Amino acid sequence: MSTSFVQINMNMPKIYESPDGGNTVYEREIGDDVLNRKLMSVAKTKPGFNEYGEIWNEVSGFPDWRLIRKYKDLRLTYEKYLAMQEHYKVLDVLSEDETD
Repeated sequence: MSTSFVQINMNMPKIYESPDGGNTVYEREIGDDVLNRKLMSVAKTKPGFNEYGEIWNEVSGFPDWRLIRKYKDLRLTYEKYLAMQEHYKVLDVLSEDETD
């Protein structure tokens, strides 16, 4: 008795997973063991901050950096916005991959 394997589709659908809300993203084929996942990206800093813990490139106008520094709830909301923006950047990249 012999056993043969046929690969039907070389471009299996992928699953993209993130254990930390989008900072680290892994890719694996549907049905594949989680141990076979491939690291796709890792954010090196907290979303919205540079490597020194400062908010990215302060500029005048929008957003109002003075108010963000002064009011903690405004700062937390802005940080939440930046994290959500990073999430949508990942989704945008993934949707571009699907159309290729």
